[in-house]
Amino acid sequence: MLLSLTDQDPTSPAVQQQIARHYANIRGFWGEQACQSKDMAKAYKGLAQLYIDDPRFTVRNGKENPEYAAFLHKAMVYFADTQILS
Repeated sequence: MLLSLTDQDPTSPAVQQQIARHYANIRGFWGEQACQSKDMAKAYKGLAQLYIDDPRFTVRNGKENPEYAAFLHKAMVYFADTQILS
């Protein structure tokens, strides 16, 4: 779903709604104990940076797609700054 929104502003309500779903999935994967940290915004931003820095996350279906990684990064950082309480 997020891939289909890359033509939109990463801060748009539609994108942020999907990022909220992504964040909820990440929290489930990380586990509640890890998510009790006061640094969840920092951790989520770190994951966003990983999406840009690690080439495994800039390839989609065998094709380079750094624009998608950059889009995710911007959307996730905005979400962390505006929605995750530190």
